[in-house]
Amino acid sequence: MNRTTRGWKAACGLTAAALVLATQALTGCAAEVKSNSSEVTIAVQPLLDYAPWEFARTHGLAAELGLTLNFTYLTQVNTAIQALERHEVDVVSTCTACNLPYLVSVPSVRDIMTIDQFKGFIIVGRAGAPSYDQLVAQGHPDAQARQIVYDNLKGKTLIGNKVIFGPLVKGLEQYANLQPGDINIVDMPDDAKAATAFLSGQGDFYMGSLAQESKLLQNYPDKFVNVGGAEVLGPAGLWYCTAAVDQRWLDKNFPTARKLVALWLRTSRYLNERPDLAVPELTRVMNTRSGSTYTPEQIENQMRQFVHYTDPAAARNDVYNPQSPLYWRNSLDFYAEQSVAAGELPAGSSLDEYNLQEQIYDSVMRDPALVEWIEAPLT
Repeated sequence: MNRTTRGWKAACGLTAAALVLATQALTGCAAEVKSNSSEVTIAVQPLLDYAPWEFARTHGLAAELGLTLNFTYLTQVNTAIQALERHEVDVVSTCTACNLPYLVSVPSVRDIMTIDQFKGFIIVGRAGAPSYDQLVAQGHPDAQARQIVYDNLKGKTLIGNKVIFGPLVKGLEQYANLQPGDINIVDMPDDAKAATAFLSGQGDFYMGSLAQESKLLQNYPDKFVNVGGAEVLGPAGLWYCTAAVDQRWLDKNFPTARKLVALWLRTSRYLNERPDLAVPELTRVMNTRSGSTYTPEQIENQMRQFVHYTDPAAARNDVYNPQSPLYWRNSLDFYAEQSVAAGELPAGSSLDEYNLQEQIYDSVMRDPALVEWIEAPLT
């Protein structure tokens, strides 16, 4: 799935107006919110980002915190938010940018945790093109590695769908202090055609869907390289998947919310440190829930290349570190600006009350018992 704000909305078929009508039609149908409930119903999208919730249950991690997790699979963000508004689910799978168009119509939505950094927004280049990761591995400082990549991008052509990836390229040019048009986009009607054109020799770089990027990099490792992701693209390429709740649920279940954050931090340690324990369950979940036929090797490869789960180290060093270029607020501010420009969010809107992930994370880190559990040896 393409995960620019425009691409996500197009894929999910959601509009703020439609959500307003839906929630108005369902007024008075909301279920009762239980207090301090140990049973949590999570609306999950069938994506690798959110599939680990099932591992947290089957591996017994949720039970260790006294939590019972139930799942309902909803593929569309707007459907999940409607269910959240009616208290049919307690937690929804979403993303930092996904909630922005609905904060006016459903102002009770609250992000409570960062699930992962989706790293599928990358630039694919031809063999020999400077790669940010390779440059850093060779000893170049971060800023120098980025500048080498930017110097090589200037005056080159990029193959991709301009409607979807144009905003990313524009954001890249701004972040890299390039002039508008320094990167020329050769517009293609869809990802598959763009990838085929790139494979046939057209253009210098490619941007597209995770599926097409994976095929190019995995099937043709001698022809193509990953030039860079969010580290090069800047805030435009910084995409965080999140979990959100309703404020009325949070008011009555704040201790449960803290446990869920702790649960995800420990679960993410398994994903990043012991994928051998998690991958078999994730493969089962992805194939069952999405109708795919992934092998464990493919799942582990996607985890390694395109997803970085928010474990304690990532949370401390990057996600919740204001000094890091990967600070979650950088992504929120960039996409909020896009939502204001699109007329989806009023100018001057304060987003602090809707985004509580850092606040709740800090609360968890001040709890010695939870921290000890999160950091305990993995078994």
